[in-house]
Amino acid sequence: MRSLHSETEIVFVTAFIHYAPEGYKVDAVRFIMKDTLEAALPECMDVVLKRKRLEQVEFSLCGGECEAVYGSDSLRGEPEA
Repeated sequence: MRSLHSETEIVFVTAFIHYAPEGYKVDAVRFIMKDTLEAALPECMDVVLKRKRLEQVEFSLCGGECEAVYGSDSLRGEPEA
């Protein structure tokens, strides 16, 4: 994975604890057991976003709907004709 994009953050999610050493070898952000995934995922994503130094920003688009955008996303607007 990192050979394609060196900034990739890895989170190991598994039901088998014996895979934990593999997570350490690749410097995984977290090792999450499947039975705790729902509880552990929000904290894990906070850590990933902090590592990336990104903050979620919401803003209104043409239709008045909110969009979540992160700091590395790029936006492009074009004037209406």
